[in-house]
Amino acid sequence: MFAIGIKRSTMLGSVAFVGSAVLPLWFAPAMAQDNSTLETVTVTGYRASLERAMDIKRSSAAVVDSITAEDLGKFPDSNVAEALQRMPGVTISRDGTGQGSQITVRGFGPQFNSVFVNDRPIGNLNGGRDFSFELLPAELISGADVYKSSTASQQSGGIGALVNLRTPHPLEIGKQQIVVTAKENYEDLAAKTSPSVFGLYSDVFMGGKLGVMVSASYQSRDTRQNSAGVESYLPNQTVGYTDANNVQHDLAKGVFSPRDMTYEVHTDKVERKTVNGVIQYQPIDDLVLTVDAIWNRYNDKNMFRQLSHWFTQSNVTALTLGANKTVTGMTTDNSESTDYVVNFGGSPTVTQQTGFNAKWKNVGGLPIDLRLDASNSAAYRTDGPGGFLVIGHHSIAQYVNTGSGIPNVTVQGADGTFGQNDFSNTDINKAHSTWYGNGGGQSRDVTSQVKFDGVWNAGLGVLTDVKFGAIYWRENKQSHGMDTLEQNLFGGYTADIPSSLMHVFNAGDNFVGKGNYPTQWLTYDPNEYLNYLRGVASKAVAGAADINNPKTYDPAYVKANAAWLSDYMNWNNPASPNYNPANAKSFLNRASNYLVSRPSSGGESMVREEVYGGYISATLDGTFRGLPYNIDAGVRWEHTHDMIVGKQKTLLDLLPSGNDITIFTPVYVDPAAPGGTSDTGAAIRVVAHHDYDNLLPSMNVRLNLTDELVARGAVSQSLTRPYLWDMQPSLNYGTLRHGTLTASDGNPNLKPYRSTNFDLGLEWYYQKNGYLSLSVYQKEIDDFIVGSNENEVFPIKNAGNIPEFAGGKATFSVYRPHNTGSATVRGLELAYQHNFVWLPEPFDGLGLTANITLVASPATLAQNNADVTKSFALEGVGNSQNLTLFYEKGPLGIRAAYTHRNKYLSKAHAGYGNEPLFIKSTGYLDGQISYDITENFSLMLDGNNLLNAKTQSVGRYSNQWVSYLATGRRYMVGLRANF
Repeated sequence: MFAIGIKRSTMLGSVAFVGSAVLPLWFAPAMAQDNSTLETVTVTGYRASLERAMDIKRSSAAVVDSITAEDLGKFPDSNVAEALQRMPGVTISRDGTGQGSQITVRGFGPQFNSVFVNDRPIGNLNGGRDFSFELLPAELISGADVYKSSTASQQSGGIGALVNLRTPHPLEIGKQQIVVTAKENYEDLAAKTSPSVFGLYSDVFMGGKLGVMVSASYQSRDTRQNSAGVESYLPNQTVGYTDANNVQHDLAKGVFSPRDMTYEVHTDKVERKTVNGVIQYQPIDDLVLTVDAIWNRYNDKNMFRQLSHWFTQSNVTALTLGANKTVTGMTTDNSESTDYVVNFGGSPTVTQQTGFNAKWKNVGGLPIDLRLDASNSAAYRTDGPGGFLVIGHHSIAQYVNTGSGIPNVTVQGADGTFGQNDFSNTDINKAHSTWYGNGGGQSRDVTSQVKFDGVWNAGLGVLTDVKFGAIYWRENKQSHGMDTLEQNLFGGYTADIPSSLMHVFNAGDNFVGKGNYPTQWLTYDPNEYLNYLRGVASKAVAGAADINNPKTYDPAYVKANAAWLSDYMNWNNPASPNYNPANAKSFLNRASNYLVSRPSSGGESMVREEVYGGYISATLDGTFRGLPYNIDAGVRWEHTHDMIVGKQKTLLDLLPSGNDITIFTPVYVDPAAPGGTSDTGAAIRVVAHHDYDNLLPSMNVRLNLTDELVARGAVSQSLTRPYLWDMQPSLNYGTLRHGTLTASDGNPNLKPYRSTNFDLGLEWYYQKNGYLSLSVYQKEIDDFIVGSNENEVFPIKNAGNIPEFAGGKATFSVYRPHNTGSATVRGLELAYQHNFVWLPEPFDGLGLTANITLVASPATLAQNNADVTKSFALEGVGNSQNLTLFYEKGPLGIRAAYTHRNKYLSKAHAGYGNEPLFIKSTGYLDGQISYDITENFSLMLDGNNLLNAKTQSVGRYSNQWVSYLATGRRYMVGLRANF
């Protein structure tokens, strides 16, 4: 059952990785027989943290790995996700600033892992069930437990794992404690410093019956990311051009062709503010009442400046093909575009959690313990102001991918040669307005939970106790989008932009590694650009009626905007054969509505999910042939009710968007708009309901083979509910470009993923703070939700007589999710923790932790798979290795941690081409030095990504280069005071 299909070379290399770390164990003295000596040693700091985590692992009924804080307000890493990745089976993905954000556990991505704070759900605005760990400061966390096998008492939702983050409580601290930490952070790519501070106060009163704790944190970061990439490869393409006689010339068929090529510099200004408060009261010895709250505000103001080239496969005049029929070089005609993009915005997110908890032991003198917990969590985000701005020009471009370094794009100059000089030419004849998009809106997620847990301490033979409980949980996730009216009014490279608005942006030499690619291009201030366009639109509205009147005629204005105004001048001229007063009026209405924001008629979504259920389980403690065992067996039942609300528009037509042949303007039904239509449309409300029940049995067995050797086994069933927005019952139109029309539709009747899980493990605790463990597991998942794209024909008017829509038919690739897949995942985890206490001083402060994870699944997609019809592949499955070396002796602590993740499938269907995307193998080295100046003061120095690792991705084939991302190194120096 646990046969794992792993490459022999991978297996041998991974075993060697940990084997080299385990080797010193065999040369150590008989440590297991010297526990009496070790018990007299008091360990603190990182070593103590490892020991506490090991004790949790050893005593737990379930399969669990843990991290505990080294001290109050001192988590082992400055980022929670980056700390979790040190565990076997846990890998992370990083956000745009380079810090750890989300986790994958045992090959299952963020949406398959439930995250709780103090056993309570916390709101998130990711659109699904995944959690972004960068929202919470690491100093706030006292411990994190990753449960890899299920018990009946655990809340459902995590096929990969259930993660519980613990925060400190004053009665647990038991005394007055004051902690203050101040740090200065340096981002080497941005060459900027920024501060972070943390403070905590905790104390007990009334003889230890009342406890109060409050903490506050502030962090600021100025980051930069350099990147280059193609959006995706388009499969099975016919590449060629149409000559002056309208004859089509096909250069190649069935090829993989890049959709575009971009070079980008992305900057972020991140601020995080967090406040946490706890009050505990213990009126009697057996009763503890707790009220606590967390408030967090996370704001990311970002801007990227981008040089972009769009490729249309029907406008290619010369072509070079590499292996696997992949385009490695091409030259386009003058219909293609070179764009200078500025994207800016800010998304402040406020997250809060409040809760009440009552723990009562020996209720009424009976052997019953009860726990009542009620909590509420909410997350709010307001997007904007922001926008996606484009200035560009038509160009004859040449794309070259040599396979070494970053692909290069050049454009043809006036002398007929190809070069990069034109990217920094501010000539007014080269810069034109093409498109503006403004995001915006509000998102909200509110969760409420009431939970009751009880324990009957039976003490009847092997029956130690019986656990029981009930839960009610509700989540309400809403999204309200904003539309920007007439955002494409100046589309088609028709309105000239004054050269005074443009300036040259220098990204720096080799800013994305080696290669002969552009390092500077045109850019602009987004506010100045928008103000200029608003002025043009306003002038058109104010003087449109007199534009042909010699008394008010402005030849300079007409010349500069002739292409943009030509349609209006024809529509408004009675002598013109195209005279159409209605169209002229509509044009003025568009100009007067330019960049006006309003709530999106199709951008409102809501999902309300309610779950109620209960569980019962029994704990058995006894001996089997003289060997002590512990069994936790039970069953959990849950009922789920979903109400999903969406909005859907009615598409009437797709029209040319000015002179921009790459994009179409939609025409939707809109009764409130002139003529009853608009490009934003009006939508009808669609509501759906879905109910289902689940019964989840589980059993965890722990058998103590000796005082040091523990065997484990577990079998259970678990579930992960569908991605919330996948259930939205509404059709939404996406990309509206030549050759690429996309739409998506939800499925309110989706069932949850359901997994049957098997675990076996062997753990050897050969010293007080050292162990070696081996775990194998298998997960069999049914009702896997698979998204597939199918071509569907939509009737449109085709008033623009576009050949692609002949007969009034537009073919869209429509994405819909279904419960059609199944998957089996098998894995092996090997972990080792050792302290070299047997070495002579001062080397007895040395230690290490190491682990490897091997994961395989026939349901994933291997690279170089030629089957473009495969619609389902499990994402995130890949091997990983971790090694941490540390030294802790006296006032000095030094730690170096290396984390490596092998190549893995990141997305089964990425970009316009719905092609697979693979992240190449990446390794990160982090370091930390701490020194205790006195008993109360210590210095810290941290370094992240010391090897300056980059994230690189490739497509279906290894020669299909997709992207390169550099986030740089991060350094931190700090002072910690503890009283």
